[in-house]
Amino acid sequence: MRGLTSVDFPLAPLGGDIAALRRTTLTVGDVTLNKAVYATEGGYVVILTLNTPRALDGVTLLDPLPEGAVLKEGGHTYSGSLAAGERIFTYRFDWKGEPRAATTDPVLSWRY
Repeated sequence: MRGLTSVDFPLAPLGGDIAALRRTTLTVGDVTLNKAVYATEGGYVVILTLNTPRALDGVTLLDPLPEGAVLKEGGHTYSGSLAAGERIFTYRFDWKGEPRAATTDPVLSWRY
């Protein structure tokens, strides 16, 4: 037979209870903040990935929770300095509202 191939990975996606609600990117000059929100059993998980080619001083990161949400783990704010490279912030929250409204827009600033 011709044209047959074999693969060493599953062709169907793996099952699970995680659903990506939204991914967004905030770019300020050469600094990038990526945000991903996932609905999980028992709430939501947010992953913020900040990439900077240089050290930043006086950084303020605020990722507001939806109105009425309760923070369960981690932190949705950061204040301080960051070294060059990648920094990942993760937090979990519980909220009973509409899943599509679970995502807010982050605010990022730093001192020049």
